[in-house]
Amino acid sequence: MTARHDDWEERLGEYVSAKVGKSFRWGSTDCGSLVRGAAKAMCKGARNQLGPVQPYRSRTAAVKSLEHIGAPSAHLEASDAVSVPLGFAQPGDILIMPGDDEYGLPRLGVALGAGRLLSSLPGHGVYLGRLNGCPPETIAWRLPA
Repeated sequence: MTARHDDWEERLGEYVSAKVGKSFRWGSTDCGSLVRGAAKAMCKGARNQLGPVQPYRSRTAAVKSLEHIGAPSAHLEASDAVSVPLGFAQPGDILIMPGDDEYGLPRLGVALGAGRLLSSLPGHGVYLGRLNGCPPETIAWRLPA
């Protein structure tokens, strides 16, 4: 089981501040990399929170990595995360949004305070969005406290 650092909110805030506005880059600022980085910032031993990932630097390599590790929800569940409806999302929850980015990969994000989220899209880079702008089918995954 992975547990959060006592100062996880501060760590998450620092991580978000360092990433917002960065250009989209496979393997560092794509939405999957952002979520893994946020989990690592918040949780002790979260290096593999969303599965062991081989380094990738292209869409093709990202697809192969995802095929290798499987669905992000399965790895979150295996890490003792609990799914909750979007309306109950809290800061630090990992978001899995329905549909995909323009490359056919799942859309992921991290819930933040004040109804915001951190995510990334090709052509847009890392951005802060609004939770109320997510499709209602979005699932939030709460990492262990």
